[in-house]
Amino acid sequence: MPDDHPAAALRVTVDPKEAELTVFHCFELGATAIGEQRVGDVVELTVGLDSTAAADALAGALPMLVRCQLEALTVSADDRSGRAPLVAETIADGFRIVPVGTADDATDELTRVEIDAGPAFGHGGHPSTKLALRALDRLELDGRKVLDLGTGTGVLAIAAAKRGATVTAVDNDPSAISVAAANIAQNDVGERVNCVESDATIGFDEHDVMVANMTLSGQRIVADTPARTEPIIVLSGLLCRQVRSVVDLYPQHDLCEILSEGDWAAVTLRTAASG
Repeated sequence: MPDDHPAAALRVTVDPKEAELTVFHCFELGATAIGEQRVGDVVELTVGLDSTAAADALAGALPMLVRCQLEALTVSADDRSGRAPLVAETIADGFRIVPVGTADDATDELTRVEIDAGPAFGHGGHPSTKLALRALDRLELDGRKVLDLGTGTGVLAIAAAKRGATVTAVDNDPSAISVAAANIAQNDVGERVNCVESDATIGFDEHDVMVANMTLSGQRIVADTPARTEPIIVLSGLLCRQVRSVVDLYPQHDLCEILSEGDWAAVTLRTAASG
């Protein structure tokens, strides 16, 4: 993260009924990571941003979208993400996400993914990442080529690689690519995952499976430039009410499955040729 763009964080206090919508708006307004905890009758969100300018912009716009209280936070150089700490957790029935260096005696039948979140989003704790992992858990990935757009910490790329896939992990944030590359090495899947710093609008060779965990505005960019033709597409980072909008972006695909947690959803789309 460049020195002239210091990290910043805000504490946002909202009614529990508005928490999921507030999280969505925060990411739309530039948040890089969000920690969430229940405190009495309210929910406190710790919102990490990559600059004080981004924090000022969010603070100016968010109260117009939801009823909330905001408080500026001091963030140290060693903890810039504003994210709640990752704890070991089994996702679906197949993946076990744990912090790097954690002693863990979970069964060997689980696919273990070790993550150091750093300043990047996507350490496995947010519902959007969990839903994407659950969708991948339902796919046969061995021997397939997977494209992970907006890889963040690389958790989805690592999970797919540990299931036998060859993965291209893409992000336009150089700090995310650095974190993802370190996590990929930590999980001994470097031979299966290629990290690429690039904009999602740039075309890549066709893959068997594409996964994109990002907001609806990002999904529209991915779908349009160029049009994606992977036989299987997994899309997460969506609110439940946005499912139809994102499915409509892929008229050549059929809706295969919708997974949801709270207000969040992920969809799996397939072409007829995908089987």
